[in-house]
Amino acid sequence: MKLLLLSIFSLLLIGATVAQDSQYCILRKPILYGDENCYEFYMCDASTGTRCTAGGPCQVTPLAAREGWEVDPNAHPAATPGPYNTWEGADYVMAVLSPYSGDWYECFGPSTMELPERQPVLDAETEAPGYCILRNADLYQPVEGLPVCFQFHLADTTIPLFPVGTKMATISGGLCFATSYAARQGWEIDTWYGGPYDEWSDGDLAMTILSRYGDDFYGCMDEPIEDAGIWDQADESYEDDEFDGSNESDESDEETWVVWYAEKIGFQPIYVTTSSEYEEDTPSCQYSGGGIDCSVMLDKTLIMGPFSSREEANDAICGELTNFHRGSCGPAAVYCGMPFADYQGVQHNIENIDCQFD
Repeated sequence: MKLLLLSIFSLLLIGATVAQDSQYCILRKPILYGDENCYEFYMCDASTGTRCTAGGPCQVTPLAAREGWEVDPNAHPAATPGPYNTWEGADYVMAVLSPYSGDWYECFGPSTMELPERQPVLDAETEAPGYCILRNADLYQPVEGLPVCFQFHLADTTIPLFPVGTKMATISGGLCFATSYAARQGWEIDTWYGGPYDEWSDGDLAMTILSRYGDDFYGCMDEPIEDAGIWDQADESYEDDEFDGSNESDESDEETWVVWYAEKIGFQPIYVTTSSEYEEDTPSCQYSGGGIDCSVMLDKTLIMGPFSSREEANDAICGELTNFHRGSCGPAAVYCGMPFADYQGVQHNIENIDCQFD
């Protein structure tokens, strides 16, 4: 049995209804002169009703059936048979399945990519204020083994769900859930340190444990951490490996924070990171929208800083932004609901910073 990697696109909505202009089903049919496990694939827009429909599970129309198409049973497994809600999510699955890319059915040889696990999401106002940690798998993962690399996001659950906004997570029954907005971008709740956390500082400390630039919990930069266990939120005695056990530290070693934007990514997204993360050469492919060539380093342009804390840096940039707005929603609107603002007259994507303007 194939081993599914951790979710990259968790796109099936369970227990929630979200209006979408287009939904996509993955169809397959045998290649005429190929082996029995060789297929061609078709990404069908269910909104047209021509070859597939998706008023629930994906189904083929009589026309598609006459042409030999069927719903791919692995792209739409029995537990989550519904459509994909974004073109990007369906296109990724197409790449995994295609014999000319991931070759999931091993038509030409061993498969090189894995299908994402599809998991439920929850669109609801949070039952209690707090913070949740989401993770998003980097584009390039090893076929097997380690390292496993993620990017992480500390989400404020008090951000309102409506009107259309950027709510990434919610708390229900004492558990964290990703929203459909987050799922459409490939985010899921981290399985080890997902939360919830009552205080931002507690969540931020857990982010440090997870981050490849901190304790690198998943071993992205080196080897996995064995018997890491789970950090107890109530334990305030956590110490970094570099500390000698005392509570004293040299002020000159304290990390500072800066604000910068990615110059060559669409809408030049703004980030608040540590100064060391800004100064480090980072492959562009590790950032959403940064392309697939991991030999290309990300171009970073400093906006302001340094600051003594993330909160100070975040508040400073939010105070300099104008013309807050969200991406329009309509047919094939990829950036529906995405937050934007202008800095010195230039529009930027601000989904990675915490400027609340609704």
